[in-house]
Amino acid sequence: MAKTAMREDQEVEAVVAPDFERAIRVMKSDIKPAEESNAETRGDLSAAWKIVEDECHVHKGAAKVFRKQCLEASEDKKDDFLRSLYGLMKAAGIGISRDLVDQAEGHTQTMPVEGDEQAKRDAEFEAAAPEKKATAKTPPKLVAVGGAAAPLSNDFEEVLN
Repeated sequence: MAKTAMREDQEVEAVVAPDFERAIRVMKSDIKPAEESNAETRGDLSAAWKIVEDECHVHKGAAKVFRKQCLEASEDKKDDFLRSLYGLMKAAGIGISRDLVDQAEGHTQTMPVEGDEQAKRDAEFEAAAPEKKATAKTPPKLVAVGGAAAPLSNDFEEVLN
């Protein structure tokens, strides 16, 4: 095989050996004091997470992932995360099992899709609204024939389908 010359835009980076001693010094002199000063804040955070877990009865790990990936992420990142999670769950055959309370109350759980609540409210509104009488005839379908629009007959429509 012929070797190709390296282009000017390709730079060679030297491999640098890890500096373990410096890393240890930084951990001891910079990170440890900062952690100690943040101990009070972490205690407050721990108490808040304890409430989520013990009083709200929500899995703490799931709540932390939800907070980071859904509440604090941009819309694009949130959607990407949820699509990936749902896709992985489907591919692995993982779903939410129905517990005894769900069975007794007749609940079925599905993964939510944004807009489902709005669609449900719209359906409830339509169901409660009085039926509309069809007063207008639906306009005929049009097809371009020689640059002009002409009504599409049923025979021609069958050919297209």
